[in-house]
Amino acid sequence: MKVKTLNDFLRNVFKQLIDDGYTKRQICMLTLGAQSEPQFDGFLQGKDFGIKPLSKILDAFGYNFEIGIVKKDNIENEKIINKLNDPFLENCKSTLINSLKDQITRSTTIKSEDLDNISIEIINKLIQE
Repeated sequence: MKVKTLNDFLRNVFKQLIDDGYTKRQICMLTLGAQSEPQFDGFLQGKDFGIKPLSKILDAFGYNFEIGIVKKDNIENEKIINKLNDPFLENCKSTLINSLKDQITRSTTIKSEDLDNISIEIINKLIQE
């Protein structure tokens, strides 16, 4: 797979997820990290990622980014590399959706123990006043 093809594929998946209601920030946090939002915005607008950001994204999915140098007319090697990439391509969107759902659940769920501690703290402050 060519780097351009991978960039186009990821851009398409990210745009689909945004259309489905996930935010750019949520996707960026899972793939590149919170500090990379400007880079992520540029990517969505058409600027391709280089090897380092692509490696970071693929690492977030549990994959290594390996480079294969293939002679232009060697179609068999291209087929082998494409076959190696198929599992990632097939599972990318669903893996990202599951991770996003987990992230959203963790960030919006207040643990009952935390709620109890906050309630006790508020009551104690009210009693002291």
